[in-house]
Amino acid sequence: MDQLVIDLHGDHPPPGSDVTIFGPGTQGEPALREWAQAAGATPYELICQISPSLPRHHPHRCPQSVARPACAR
Repeated sequence: MDQLVIDLHGDHPPPGSDVTIFGPGTQGEPALREWAQAAGATPYELICQISPSLPRHHPHRCPQSVARPACAR
């Protein structure tokens, strides 16, 4: 069973709200390297421990319907 507990510091978002666990750190979200440092691990170790059953959202990933060269950033 997968579980993760996060302290929201008194915020009460409604069920179904989107949550950013880590990101680039440009909008106040913790960066993956910060989580890794706090856990005494490498960023790669943390990524590998995330269950495949967890839905992912990659906002800058090329959609499958678009040819890769046309989507290169």
